Amino acid sequence: GKFVFLNPANVMSLQFMNHTTLETPVYGSWGAAGTALATGGGGTFRYTGATSGFFNYYLIGANSTFTIDIANASVSLTNTAAMNYGNSPFYKLGAGTLVQNGYSTGNTSSMEVSNGTFVVNNNWGGNVDVYGGTLKGSGTVNGFVTVYPQGTLAPGNNTVGSIDLGTAGITYVIIQGNVSIALDKSLSPGLTNSMVNDIGGGGIYDDTLGTGLLIVTNLGPALVVGDKFTIFNGPLHVDTYPFIIAAAPGVIFADNLATDGSIAVQSTTGPGITAVSPKTGTTNGGTVVTITGSNFVSGATVDFGGVPATAVTFNNSTSITATTPAGVTGPVFVRVTNPDATYTVAVNGFTYAEAPPPPATLTSITKS
Repeated sequence: GKFVFLNPANVMSLQFMNHTTLETPVYGSWGAAGTALATGGGGTFRYTGATSGFFNYYLIGANSTFTIDIANASVSLTNTAAMNYGNSPFYKLGAGTLVQNGYSTGNTSSMEVSNGTFVVNNNWGGNVDVYGGTLKGSGTVNGFVTVYPQGTLAPGNNTVGSIDLGTAGITYVIIQGNVSIALDKSLSPGLTNSMVNDIGGGGIYDDTLGTGLLIVTNLGPALVVGDKFTIFNGPLHVDTYPFIIAAAPGVIFADNLATDGSIAVQSTTGPGITAVSPKTGTTNGGTVVTITGSNFVSGATVDFGGVPATAVTFNNSTSITATTPAGVTGPVFVRVTNPDATYTVAVNGFTYAEAPPPPATLTSITKS
């Protein structure tokens, strides 16, 4: 069943059981102290409000599950309590953000992230699977971590920071999706970039299928050739395809991830994309797109999410025209690669929309 809760202002603890959904649009005791929410048997908490707040959540009994659905992308709910969750799974839904600031004592629960953001700033004691959305934070995940093709791992909290993943001797990290990092060399001699630390010892595996991005955002002084940043605390195990490094226009990184977990600035005068127009088209393909940028070279190729454009015309060093291939619904990166193999990437540069159904046609009229 579903229970819509319109005024939680004086409620400090709620329990809901057996596949019940508790929904509220109101910011009340989800406030400074935080309402304690408990479920057993598969409950769902859905918050539709527009104001961020605090709450504590936990499971009752064995074989329970708890789904947390934060609908608004601009809203975050934060747990600050030290709580024991047991070993049952949690599920993160909705476009909003769930922040884990409390230390999860005795917790071996898993978390499955399907949308929005899950932030670990203290400790999460179980596995985390990121099917969609983002895992970020500056804490520790003491379990196996898998980032699937639609997911993103983003150490730190929109700034330079590190996240520790694993349990000594038994765990590993598999990345099939994207990694997003921040750089700021002005922080030297401290940590100058976001970092992923494998503390389990099983290694970090790049298991991407040719579409995984390492998204690099520079928050500090301008980069120069030779600047080096260690992203992983050891060599990255690359199964087949290396990460595609998406940096600012013109910046080209040397990829040393499989050697020592680092990247280094190789050039600041490479190709760069500044605009893609139009930015949307149908999944049928065939949209003619103009890519504007710098340092394009005759013979450059274009791909949309790893799929080559069906036609490419080099106009000049600042303009290329390309025709989109067929695709699937959603955003994809746009990449221009010069003949010398240097490339530039526009993250989410183009979005495929479902093609409209064909118009109805009249095939015959029968007189009765």
